[in-house]
Amino acid sequence: MKRFLCVFLCLILTLTCLAAGAESTAAPAAPTTHQLEKKTVPLYLENDGKVLDEVPLWLIDGVKDLPYMELGELTAFLNTYLGKVYDDGAARYEGSYSAESKIYTLSYKPTGAQALFLVEKGEIHVTDYELLNAQEGAIVLDVLNATGFNPNTGKPELFQRLNKYELVRPGDIKVLPLSEYGISYVEQDGKILLPMQTLLTLFVARLFGGFIAYNGQGLYLGDTQMFGEPGALTELGTQYYSAPRGDRSRQLAEYGLNELCLELDCFYGLKATHNIKDFYSLILNAGLMEDLLSPNAQKADQAVMNLINLYLDDLHSSYLLNSPLTGADTKLEASAGYSAAADANFATLYQTVEKGYFPAGRPAYQEIGDTAYVTFNSFLLGNGIDYYSLDLNDEKSIQDTISLIMYAHHQITRQDSPIKNVVLDLSLNIGGQADAAVFVISWFLGEAQVSVQSTFTGAQGTNVYRADVNADREFDEKDTVYLKNLYCLISPESFSCGNLVPWVFHASGIVTLIGNTSGGGSCIVMPMCTAWGTIFQSSGPNRLAFIKNGSFYDIDLGVEPDVHLTRPNTYYDRDALTKIIHDLY
Repeated sequence: MKRFLCVFLCLILTLTCLAAGAESTAAPAAPTTHQLEKKTVPLYLENDGKVLDEVPLWLIDGVKDLPYMELGELTAFLNTYLGKVYDDGAARYEGSYSAESKIYTLSYKPTGAQALFLVEKGEIHVTDYELLNAQEGAIVLDVLNATGFNPNTGKPELFQRLNKYELVRPGDIKVLPLSEYGISYVEQDGKILLPMQTLLTLFVARLFGGFIAYNGQGLYLGDTQMFGEPGALTELGTQYYSAPRGDRSRQLAEYGLNELCLELDCFYGLKATHNIKDFYSLILNAGLMEDLLSPNAQKADQAVMNLINLYLDDLHSSYLLNSPLTGADTKLEASAGYSAAADANFATLYQTVEKGYFPAGRPAYQEIGDTAYVTFNSFLLGNGIDYYSLDLNDEKSIQDTISLIMYAHHQITRQDSPIKNVVLDLSLNIGGQADAAVFVISWFLGEAQVSVQSTFTGAQGTNVYRADVNADREFDEKDTVYLKNLYCLISPESFSCGNLVPWVFHASGIVTLIGNTSGGGSCIVMPMCTAWGTIFQSSGPNRLAFIKNGSFYDIDLGVEPDVHLTRPNTYYDRDALTKIIHDLY
């Protein structure tokens, strides 16, 4: 069924076929011969601004804004990209085509995972999506980006992965029914072509955690920070938006809708939770179909914004930048859904109360008698910080979350330290980077157990990490405060990693949660780009979880505290809060 054609057009075509079908005895039509035109564009990687490669694309039948890619050239693209990532130039992918079965096989040699492109069926079959880009021996569903090793010194650094505790259930074989989304192979002149956006999104952007963007002049592979933001574009962002503005072709408009539905149906992690049958139906019922099929790019961008803000409304999902056809500086009619509005109200309330107690801002580290408070509002990683050369006696060493934890640990464990209680204040923590969250959990518990499950493949993985908190390049009991009385302050603003960390604490049974139910947020953020260049992010398919008795439990609803605080004032009146903590033991 061609789900992604306009309903009115489907009706007209159906009536026409019924009228003509009884009289038609003509032989099947001969395969269409297309006009193919090769076009080579530069590929820009992340924020370095350098051209990684010149990528060959194909234009079909004179349509200039809907490029295709040849499957053999996809294989070469992947090898070039990974050769850059690992800085070794090795060819990790190989491709082969069977003319008899009309199947192109893309194989990833380190793990043996394969993608089978079934030309006649209009499908793609993937044996193990999580292993289609993993290093040999890598942990599956690993949330940690750091390697845990400094190649310049040959020494361990910051993190250790405990593979012996790994618990993994592989995902299912995935069948991607491209033909159901109106996305077709073109086989001609010995080439097998698919739309570039589909190929590079499925086998580059989704696998490597970024997005692929095309502005008609170049390809851009990176994350949500690559282009900056309206009014503060990066150098690459300025270049991306230097492309001409204007309308989309009819072909791009139709394909762009279909591709958007395919990606969200596969990779939106809250699809079942939001009771979304499929995104085509949601878009149709929400009245967004006409604008998403319009040649007018601004109307299409507005429809994408409305889809995210009003109908997803999950706080992880957000509209970031217009398409180049619309222009970064064009103002759309922004609107907020129920969850976003409620979150803004909570934030205003807690921030107002906090400011009353801390006009200059809450201190990152504070001691009140025998109780230490460690506070940060997002899990941040600085760039280029040499953590092993920090002077942990100096508060100026605090530059990000990891350096704060190292500083706090040094103070808490100093000689003759009076500290018996350690309170992690996440009451206004809205999340951030997983590496920093792993570091914090390791500091409190000695080991950080993080579980992830994929809504796309069904894969599940629990991995355990340690952190070198005292910077001695050893991973031992000297890196943790788990023998102290441990507390974590949470509120409805504790979101994403600010929700994951207290969930792990809750499962451990040794940290007392104080406050109100955390704000939830279980999905790892997924950067995305439409086929016409609109940049946004959504809740991805990898959902954070906690494991108990071998079962994975979702954390999206937030975690209940052990000790409830009925008024926001109690969070920030730390003398009163310290007295409450003393009364707990």
